[in-house]
Amino acid sequence: MTDLLTGLLNAGLIENLNGDDERFSKIEQAAKTVAQQLREQPSLLVRAILAGLAADIPEDDPIIVQAEQALVAEWKAVRSVFPDMPVNLLRAILLDACNQVAEEDNNSAILWLTAADTLPLLKLGREEAVICKMLETWARWAEEKALKCEHTTSRRLSD
Repeated sequence: MTDLLTGLLNAGLIENLNGDDERFSKIEQAAKTVAQQLREQPSLLVRAILAGLAADIPEDDPIIVQAEQALVAEWKAVRSVFPDMPVNLLRAILLDACNQVAEEDNNSAILWLTAADTLPLLKLGREEAVICKMLETWARWAEEKALKCEHTTSRRLSD
């Protein structure tokens, strides 16, 4: 999970940390909080991945506001560093939160299929390579789960 945030930081999606690891830790914690919210409300998965991928997501989108609330809960002075809504930072939090829950249940399939259908319509920026790597991982996990399910189902049918 941290690897994704680090990748997004290195790609430039996360800005204004000025080498401050404490700020990065607060972002990590906010992503954990959002991941837990996604676990509790799986219906938010699609909205979260779509917002995470969309560079032009409005700052008042409900899932962006939810990510901001999680960040502010960890980092009270975030607006002193980011006077405007830090949409790209919030997108990074959403992407990491999705990544944290991707291996659970059928989430990798939900996230992968939603992203794969949407990706051709989007114009990713500097984060493209990191996102593509994440999506490849989700595709592999979804396929592995599908094959495992298929194997289990065919074994039950033959019994």
